[in-house]
Amino acid sequence: MPKLLWPDLLLMIKTLLIILLLTGCAADKKHSKRWITSLETLPRVEGYVITGIFELGKNLYAQHCDSKGNQQWLKYKEETHSWKKGKYVTGGCEGWND
Repeated sequence: MPKLLWPDLLLMIKTLLIILLLTGCAADKKHSKRWITSLETLPRVEGYVITGIFELGKNLYAQHCDSKGNQQWLKYKEETHSWKKGKYVTGGCEGWND
């Protein structure tokens, strides 16, 4: 390969990688409205810190942890735009705050 084409090839590869990165990380507009609505209605659980929001299947879950390592899950109800208390796990957040 001639040396004159080498910088052009590198530029093309860099450009392609940047385009792939930008399109791969683009927001999913189909789900973004649901996420925004759910996060606006997410209640504060006294004594707990939000440690994660997860989408499993068609459901959204919020994980909360307290200073003793206990875990409280909330499930989003899309019909009523509200959150329902779910599973409580003693020690479920063990070590999250170390």
